[in-house]
Amino acid sequence: MTIISPGLTPRSLSASSRSKAQLSEENELIQAENELKRQRAEIEEKNRLMDAMLRLVEPQLLQINRLLEDGTAQSLKHVCLLGAYVKRRVNLALICEKKETVPAEELTHCIRESLTYLPQYGAVCALHQEGKGNVRSRDAQTAYDFFEDCLEAALPSLSALMVRVECGERFSIRLMMEEAAGLPNRNKYRSLGQLILDDADGALCATLSLQQGGERA
Repeated sequence: MTIISPGLTPRSLSASSRSKAQLSEENELIQAENELKRQRAEIEEKNRLMDAMLRLVEPQLLQINRLLEDGTAQSLKHVCLLGAYVKRRVNLALICEKKETVPAEELTHCIRESLTYLPQYGAVCALHQEGKGNVRSRDAQTAYDFFEDCLEAALPSLSALMVRVECGERFSIRLMMEEAAGLPNRNKYRSLGQLILDDADGALCATLSLQQGGERA
């Protein structure tokens, strides 16, 4: 037997149950809408990142397509070099996306992988990092772009390359190149940092110093 409290009728109980059910349905609907908004925001963020990454390396991707169409041994060597840059550049950008600073080692990892493809051109290479610490994310990316532009301009006649990354009182990258075919656009980097070009023992040296030195860990 159902006991009904004073003042409550079967009709009011039924109405109360319907109200609770309706409220529960509304809450479920709100949760579903919020989940949909969250998923949509994630998709939009992924699409934004994908578009940004594609724009970042679009010149290299177009160049890779042209080289693959050519299909010569020399072109395929260049494809490997560009492919390493595309892979590492996108990875570096993703690491830097939400960080103001990154370890200087992130830059040297990128450079080291790019250098693995230089011996196929008959060039000898070396990499040295002086000091440790964090550098501004945008500076790490600028330094890798500078390295790649110098490398691209120096080929195919480049016979030797030594790269030095300094992370201490200042943050800089220095490339010593023997028999370099050319240099990248100087104005591009003069607006981003201090660019110094000089000759050392017959080797062409290009140094880019960025305003802020490495931040000690």
